[in-house]
Amino acid sequence: MLPYAQIVHKTKDRLRLKIADKRGNYAFFSESAEKIKALDGIKEISFNPATGTILLTFTKDADTTFKELMTIGVFTTNTAEVSYEIAKKPTEQVGRYFGILNDKMKEITSGDISFGDLAFLSLFFNGIYQFVRRDITMPPWYTSLWYAYGVFSRIRSKK
Repeated sequence: MLPYAQIVHKTKDRLRLKIADKRGNYAFFSESAEKIKALDGIKEISFNPATGTILLTFTKDADTTFKELMTIGVFTTNTAEVSYEIAKKPTEQVGRYFGILNDKMKEITSGDISFGDLAFLSLFFNGIYQFVRRDITMPPWYTSLWYAYGVFSRIRSKK
C-alpha cells in the first residue's frame, strides 16, 4: 500500500507534500526523489526525512504536475485536495480548508454526515445540554439552538 501524502502548500510553480508515515525514512525519500526527478518539468526537488516533507518546484502548472506524480506510484492522496484551485485571498484559503475538512468528514462517514451537519449537531446538543443543566458559562442555550437552526436551514436549502 502506498503512503498517504498531504498537500501542505501549493502555488502555481511550487508544491510541498507531507508524508507522515515515512517520517525519518531517508531511503524512501531518496528513492522517491529520484523517481520524481525523472518527470518532465521538475525544476528542483528537496526533501527532509526528519519532517517527512518533499518540496517541488516545476515549470508546468501544479495540477498537471500533481497528476503526473500520481502516475509514478510513490504515494497516494485524497483527490479532493487536488481539485481545489490555488486560493489568493485568506478567506479563500480558509474556505478551501473547510472544503477539504468537509470532504474528509463525508469520506469518514460514507457521505452520511458533512461538516455542516456536524456543526448543527454540536450546536443543537450544546443547547440541549445547557438547557438541562441550567448552565450559563457558554453561550445561552437558546443562542446555540438558534445557531443550530440557522446552520440546519442553510444545509437543507442547498440539498
